[in-house]
Amino acid sequence: MPHGEGLAERVRAFALKLGFDAVGIARADRDLEQDIARYDAFVEAGMQGEMGWLAKHRDARARLDGDQILAGAKSVICLARSYGNHARAPVVADLGVGRDPRHKPDLGVGRDPRHKPDLGVGRDPRHKPDLGVGRDPRHKPESGEGELTGGIARYARGRDYHRFLRRGVRRLAAFLRTLGSADCPVRARPLCDDAPILERAWAAQAGLGFVGKNGMLIVPGVGSMVLLGEVVTTLELATDAPMTQRCGACTRCLDACPTSAFAAPFVLDPRRCVSYLTIEHRSAVPEGLREAMGENLFGCDDCQTVCPFNAAAISRAPAPLERSSNALSGPGWGGVFGAGAPNDKPGIERPRSPPPDRATRVKRELDATGPFAPLERWSRVRLEDLLALDEGQWRALSEGTPLKRAGRCGLARNAAIVLGNRRDRRALPALRQAANGHEEPIVREAAAWAIARLEKDHSACAVPFVEAADATGARSLSRSGGRTPPSDE
Repeated sequence: MPHGEGLAERVRAFALKLGFDAVGIARADRDLEQDIARYDAFVEAGMQGEMGWLAKHRDARARLDGDQILAGAKSVICLARSYGNHARAPVVADLGVGRDPRHKPDLGVGRDPRHKPDLGVGRDPRHKPDLGVGRDPRHKPESGEGELTGGIARYARGRDYHRFLRRGVRRLAAFLRTLGSADCPVRARPLCDDAPILERAWAAQAGLGFVGKNGMLIVPGVGSMVLLGEVVTTLELATDAPMTQRCGACTRCLDACPTSAFAAPFVLDPRRCVSYLTIEHRSAVPEGLREAMGENLFGCDDCQTVCPFNAAAISRAPAPLERSSNALSGPGWGGVFGAGAPNDKPGIERPRSPPPDRATRVKRELDATGPFAPLERWSRVRLEDLLALDEGQWRALSEGTPLKRAGRCGLARNAAIVLGNRRDRRALPALRQAANGHEEPIVREAAAWAIARLEKDHSACAVPFVEAADATGARSLSRSGGRTPPSDE
């Protein structure tokens, strides 16, 4: 079976046509000795928290060519899909500078870690920006960006990425199988968050990028806001060289973490990470970490938004594509639960059609946006609404989105904490209702915490009145600590 550069280039070109931003190839028949040692230390320290599955299947994490992944595997094709610029075209024909991992581009301002660029508002970790939409001053909020959007991690604001990412990975695996013959068949297994492998370690081995101090894979020219997929195959392909680590002395990602979740450079303790706490953690959030959660409802991008490699990638992002006008419309919950589309011309009566079922409504909304563009539904939901969702409303809201991972009660718990951090007393009625009537104890407790926080702020602002006597002996009320008005005498 030929395995020269030409065959690897055919595989790479096909992957890029599928819409992936970067492709790298590594040998699959080798150990990840250093990475598995770090994994062992991670598990031994109990850093997996409630993610018990991370402590299982060690052998599969150590090698790809065993029975647990693909016996006899020779190569692994690692793939990256950017979500940092959600509106770009789905198929990439022109890779641009730096997207081919073998290319060594001029990284420009902010990409050389020795260079200290002006990162702008929100990129300096000492600055406390508005955690919602608008961290990047060049970002223009879209019609679908409402109260919820800014508290949702960028990768999760649109549709569930597993659906379309897996489709691309499977198509690449199918293409690899066509490169075999009856005498020498090629086997290929597509992977996308469905097998216990150390995907960032393999991506680094494949020259797709390098692992930053925040543990994220950084693809020069694309950034760290990427989703990863792999195809493990018995086809032997020419491999790419790993990249050298390029962070230098920069510690912006470590300094920006609101909960100080990095035990050391390259070592994240998920038990303190906002993404873990808001998505995977099923118990009550430790009280000492709640204020640091800020307004993060689902996930957190803080350690990525400050990264100079992401700043450079955003500066080269193409202009957003126009969004379709047939998105679900209508104010309030109606747009999520079944409002029909308005007439497109005033004064003309249109025959009323039966309201679409839930699956049809979801498909229309997903088709009307790019895969990572904020869904229209987020603009019609308030945080207070999340405290009182029933199962039917939750299914309609979360269908086809990554937010399903947190669960209805988990997101309600998060919403209560965010409302407490916002210190807006207008949320008190909804919080009191949740504290008194929600069926889940962690939601009731989080709502009670938020109420106590709001009422404490209110009592601190209210200065008590005390009685004071004037020169005539008459008693009057004055602010505590203030002066009694002087007598006319």
